[in-house]
Amino acid sequence: MARDTLKNLLQALSVSFSLWATTFLSSGFAATDTLCIQTFNAYGPAYSRNLEQRTAMLGDLLFKSPCEIVQLQEVWTESHHEMALKAIQRTLPFLSAARFDNFQSPSEGQSGLSIFTSEGLSNQEFEKFKVNQDGLFDEIRDMLGVIKGIGASVISLRHDPARKLQMLNVHLHPSSTPVRIAQVTQLLEKIETMLPMQVPLILSGDFNFKPDSIEYSLLRDVANLTDSYLAIHKEYASSACTYCPENPNHWEGVTGVIDYIFIGKSQNAISTPTSTSINLLGANGQSPSDHYGVRTYLQISESPASTLSDSEFQNRRMKAIRTLDQALAILKNNNISIEGLQEAIDRAQDYRRRIEENIPSDRFVEQLLLK
Repeated sequence: MARDTLKNLLQALSVSFSLWATTFLSSGFAATDTLCIQTFNAYGPAYSRNLEQRTAMLGDLLFKSPCEIVQLQEVWTESHHEMALKAIQRTLPFLSAARFDNFQSPSEGQSGLSIFTSEGLSNQEFEKFKVNQDGLFDEIRDMLGVIKGIGASVISLRHDPARKLQMLNVHLHPSSTPVRIAQVTQLLEKIETMLPMQVPLILSGDFNFKPDSIEYSLLRDVANLTDSYLAIHKEYASSACTYCPENPNHWEGVTGVIDYIFIGKSQNAISTPTSTSINLLGANGQSPSDHYGVRTYLQISESPASTLSDSEFQNRRMKAIRTLDQALAILKNNNISIEGLQEAIDRAQDYRRRIEENIPSDRFVEQLLLK
């Protein structure tokens, strides 16, 4: 009897292990997929310290709590990318990775944007921000080969390659509101090329703006993006922070939440955050970066998106127009001599005109309709 019991137990354990291995090694999900998204500013060279130690700590933290898609910022050099790849590769059973840089003009500098994933990775593109100059520090960044921009890629679920995600990874200007608004208008232009959205969009990165900013409102109100953290927690507590003075690597300056994972609504899939947290805090008085990370678990189901009632849509449309008016006032009240700023003003005015005209076939209007 004892032998039979042991035999049955071993068989049960064998089956359980087989199921676990199949799920883990294939990165497979059920008909309703749950996917982990991680964003993190890795605080790379040329001005950072303890890079090897901090990158190893990042790998240890991700090993303890794996995630299928990791988007990093401030991985400025090829050697840092290789270091991060080595640290992360033991976390994921299959690993695809890419750096996003200006492939057409590599001499312009490095964007610091990278992606690491256990899923299929394709269609990597980089677009440099047209506006990124507002003072002496930007001239120094240029000398160091630092550029800002948008890294785009497509994720195909390994167990079902027909199911995809559109990924955007960004790092916005650290201090200038007009420059960031200009960059967000360019980001909206990039998002428009993906409309009407057939698959979910994930936009993550170091945005360098807070939840009460006009830049945040532009993404929420004009592109109809959902902040995954707010979707779960409903509000940002006063203690919520991704760039924080208690972090031992913290520099002077802004304190608060400036890193996000936004979700773009798709016409053919419902993307629902089930859990979102600020993570990668470090331990024992040490931190892997001057930022903390943000992680979201996203449930994706293949279902047609529902739309707003007419009154709800009109309220949302008017809110988008008011947000664009506020952005335009800031841009016009600042120094037009900032290179590229007039182009950003023209883009914002065009978005406003189109949303005000409310033509049903307009791509932004269609996106605003999605619930």
